[in-house]
Amino acid sequence: PMSGSFDPQSQQMVPAWVIYQHAQQLFEVRSLGTDNDVIDDDVGLLWIVQPKSLSNSMLYAIDQFILKGGTAMIFVDPVAESDPAPPIQGMPPCMMPQGRRSNLPTLFNAWGLQFSTDDVVADAQLALSFSAGAGGRPVRHPALLGLTEAELNDDDVITADLNTINVGLAGHLSVAEGGSAIIEPLLSTSSASGVLASSRFSFLSDPSSLFDGFVPSGEPYVIAARISGALPSAFPDGPPPTDASSADDSEEPDAGAPTHLAQALDSTNLIVVADVDILSDRLWVQQQNFFGQRIANAFASNGAFVVNALESLLGSADLIAVRSRATYSRPFTKVEELRVAAEAQYRETEQRLQTELADTERRLGELQSSREDTGNILVTPEQRVEIDRFIEQRSAIRKDLRAVQRDLDKNIEQLGTMLKIINMALVPMLLTAFALIAAWRRSREGTTTRREGTTTRHEGAITRQEGA
Repeated sequence: PMSGSFDPQSQQMVPAWVIYQHAQQLFEVRSLGTDNDVIDDDVGLLWIVQPKSLSNSMLYAIDQFILKGGTAMIFVDPVAESDPAPPIQGMPPCMMPQGRRSNLPTLFNAWGLQFSTDDVVADAQLALSFSAGAGGRPVRHPALLGLTEAELNDDDVITADLNTINVGLAGHLSVAEGGSAIIEPLLSTSSASGVLASSRFSFLSDPSSLFDGFVPSGEPYVIAARISGALPSAFPDGPPPTDASSADDSEEPDAGAPTHLAQALDSTNLIVVADVDILSDRLWVQQQNFFGQRIANAFASNGAFVVNALESLLGSADLIAVRSRATYSRPFTKVEELRVAAEAQYRETEQRLQTELADTERRLGELQSSREDTGNILVTPEQRVEIDRFIEQRSAIRKDLRAVQRDLDKNIEQLGTMLKIINMALVPMLLTAFALIAAWRRSREGTTTRREGTTTRHEGAITRQEGA
């Protein structure tokens, strides 16, 4: 619902997304629908978001528009949380990933561009945290990523001066072997990333459970890229048959129909983004009501990234250098590395201790259920010894779990303590030492100068005596 929609629950209109409103201020934006046979000549750029079940005529129109030199910015997604998919009776919308997927396999396969709606990119280093409920502790979501300057292409005008871009449940792009497309990454993940099945997000109650069994591949994944090259047509045999033409095969071709292109006239210029939620307000902007006016405050550069891309594709790249940026941040990379390593170690230890705890409680339950409740003897001495031992073991395991939880940020706290010591003690001591050394050197230079002056006076006295 980028351009606004009607909420049946509140019976009110939902305003358009901030990025859509921003684009309307800079460009003439109009909706073309999803079932066009041709794209008008006055269209300078196609902005395609969440394409699902497009007709063959619409796909052919997009294909020919691009091959004739038109530019496009395409947003696809394995799981678009911001897409209000048609509800299925008895199933919450968040549990329907099928209706939230989008792809252009007909065009992508012809270009040699690989994108799968079955894969969601996760990153242990770039995972964002959010509060799980009122008063809940922060939970890190490995598929909600905060990309920093290190993950942005500083050689491209679109992302050169940006700082932070947030994405949610994104896919990844690559080029198939022998594909015609040339891919230039714009947004990528870190090397601590991997791929999760999109089906895992259907019934997800605890995002931290996604870390269970997660093994980073050691290589970054491309989330957004500039696509160029002499791309071939996805319809090499000409326009696809329409319902009317298939019903009457004797109909002659229209003499006024546009010329079909089987290959791009020149190198194409496209941008493909494997995430739709990057456009949604919740990932980059916060809105406040100020005396009836809605004020938007950006906390990420998502909007700047989209507008930069639109300007670049329309040939207005010179305007980007003079436009203000959204945010600026300098992340603590060392702290992030320590936190990721500590969390991985904590999760591994926690799983082991939880397994031992479950096994201990199971054996304790078996002993309790097998006791002989006859007479005054509730348990045998042997059973009592075993029960006491298991109770102590359970208490020890729970104590270890609490200790592991406390030690999660120990390295970070030690780093902070060391920096405090350096700032509060070591630096003043060094400055004092430098000041003392400088004072000593100046004093020594003054003593040497006085000695030289005394020697000079002695020499003058000797000279006068010789003269006398």
